[in-house]
Amino acid sequence: MNIPHKHAALIKAWADGAIIQILWNHPEEWKDCDEPTWLENSYYRIKPQVKTIKFRCFLQEGPTLRDGRKCPPRICTIRADQVYLTRPKFIQWLGDWQEYTIKEEKTQENCICRSVHNCNCK
Repeated sequence: MNIPHKHAALIKAWADGAIIQILWNHPEEWKDCDEPTWLENSYYRIKPQVKTIKFRCFLQEGPTLRDGRKCPPRICTIRADQVYLTRPKFIQWLGDWQEYTIKEEKTQENCICRSVHNCNCK
């Protein structure tokens, strides 16, 4: 019976164009690997995708309650990719546009930690 190579799924993904990373020990970090050697004692993964979200905070008038009382202003955010009309309750911007980068969540396809410490990435 043929036992598949330890990195068979990653090898297939690499052949299909995925960017592969290798875990370096000194310092311990993931580095892109253009031509992986697929050593049994090395750890590889598919490079996680990143998504950048651009947003800006602003101050908006609070709502008016049924009894006529006014709630205090509230801080709101708007993403750069959102379409929005002029807001009648807009007061002022609270700073410049900000960017936040998010890495893709771990999956069993791009995670080696199961083999390292038996996690249950989903």
